[in-house]
Amino acid sequence: MLTVHKSKGLEFDSVVLLGVEAESYWGNLDENLCAFFVGVSRAKRRLLLTHVGFRSRPANHTGRWDAQRNRQEKFLGFVR
Repeated sequence: MLTVHKSKGLEFDSVVLLGVEAESYWGNLDENLCAFFVGVSRAKRRLLLTHVGFRSRPANHTGRWDAQRNRQEKFLGFVR
């Protein structure tokens, strides 16, 4: 398991990207889209993307947390 940024230049038989949600990819859309493309392009055979509609607040989390989640439609549209 590693971050998308650490995976640059590597290839894997299978890649799983967790939480492809608007709340996970916030900030600069172009930078996030580039990072997403790095992640999906590492897969040689299988690519699995996940998202949820509701994500409970983690225990002891005190910062902002949006429990309702939204699929990052723009990103998911590129891999359909």
